[in-house]
Amino acid sequence: MHVLTALSLSLVVAALLWNSIYNTVIYLTAARSGKAGRGELGASRRSLVVVVPSRGEPIRILAETAARIARACRFIESRCEGLLVLDDDPDYVAKLLEELSRLRALDRVDIVLRVNGVGGRNGAMNDGVRLSSTELVMVVDADSRVSSSLIDEASRCPDVCVAPWRTYGLYGTRAEEAMRFATDLGTWVFYVLKSRTKLFVYPLGAGTIIDRRVLEDIGLWRTDVVQDDMWLGTELARRGLVPRVLNSHLGVSAPPTLDAAAIQLTRWSYGAVDVVVRFWRNIASSPLPPASKIEAYAYLLQPLQSVIGFAGLLLGIPAMLLERCSTIFVPEAIIPYAVFIAVSAVYAAIVRRFVESFGEELYRAKAPFLMGRSSAISATILPLLASSALCGLVGKRLRYRITPKEVGSRRASPIAICSSIAWGSLFAASLALSNMPVALMYLAFLAGSLYSLIRLRS
Repeated sequence: MHVLTALSLSLVVAALLWNSIYNTVIYLTAARSGKAGRGELGASRRSLVVVVPSRGEPIRILAETAARIARACRFIESRCEGLLVLDDDPDYVAKLLEELSRLRALDRVDIVLRVNGVGGRNGAMNDGVRLSSTELVMVVDADSRVSSSLIDEASRCPDVCVAPWRTYGLYGTRAEEAMRFATDLGTWVFYVLKSRTKLFVYPLGAGTIIDRRVLEDIGLWRTDVVQDDMWLGTELARRGLVPRVLNSHLGVSAPPTLDAAAIQLTRWSYGAVDVVVRFWRNIASSPLPPASKIEAYAYLLQPLQSVIGFAGLLLGIPAMLLERCSTIFVPEAIIPYAVFIAVSAVYAAIVRRFVESFGEELYRAKAPFLMGRSSAISATILPLLASSALCGLVGKRLRYRITPKEVGSRRASPIAICSSIAWGSLFAASLALSNMPVALMYLAFLAGSLYSLIRLRS
């Protein structure tokens, strides 16, 4: 019996199976509901402020975001304004003002410079709320693209609403295309499809609209959480408030490089687990139906997939040291192989429906390649995702890291280099020790890392 080998393979496949089952359940639940979505809005428009917290962002990108807000607000009959809350130096603000003046955005956009501001991004959002007097507050990022239709829907939000994301490309790098694909697929499953069900929908860090009275009742945003949207979701669940999903999308950029993707994904991985560990009681005590509570926990616990998968890869080390398997077709490995094939088929079917309904030409033309690229990124940064999730699980504090918005030099990613060396060494060792199933497992991760090293240069 090759017990360790079978267990190692099973854990890696279990991580894939978790994601596949979760997505499939939401897809089938939405298909059975037959609803168009949860976008019921009020008839009258209310005053709205669009808060943009920012620190160290490229002036060109931030100015374009502010100009879009100004243009969109001019189409709204009710009071609508943008508020940039900056943690930068006066020279930066002076250059930004020049750019905003050139773009004719200063009539609808105000700027606040925080001197020795506290609380980071969440503190900036809180200051934006305190300095405004509108009925509704909407938070977007420095690279968000708003439209007049989105602002119109946002101004008619009765309590809490969320605008699903739709990514756009700035650089056309392979990493950016892969991250766009993965982000839009997640948006489609967890917002577009889930809005057709009775399940709980979490807010988003950018694109959430909330009634000031609700926000003040919560006490504004906590400054000791990394994922403010996940934490806000638990507070809304505790009050029985389920965000409504708007029909209009918010444009967001995708990380343009592998290293930028690693920063974003590890932040999300840590932040979600940190929230569920510290605030799980908010969901447990909520008036949500039992099924919605279970799914709300499942959403926050998604990063633990990486922990399970990484545990399987680590278990491959004692497996290859203690067990000899001269062929990949040992009985204990057949079931994991079969499950992997079935999981891949289900995932491909869901992706096909996503591509058909999302209306993005890039995905129609390159879906198989984008699936492979996003898998390669996951294989390359899996140890980072797992360690971030474990930090959240054990309560180790990690700081908020801003996702880089620009492409630097075309150097090879240090993450891809280290990952290729690690998986390559384990692959060679498993071959030398004649454990072919484990070698095949490491070969898959080595292939992803080498692809990232060679093809996803920053």
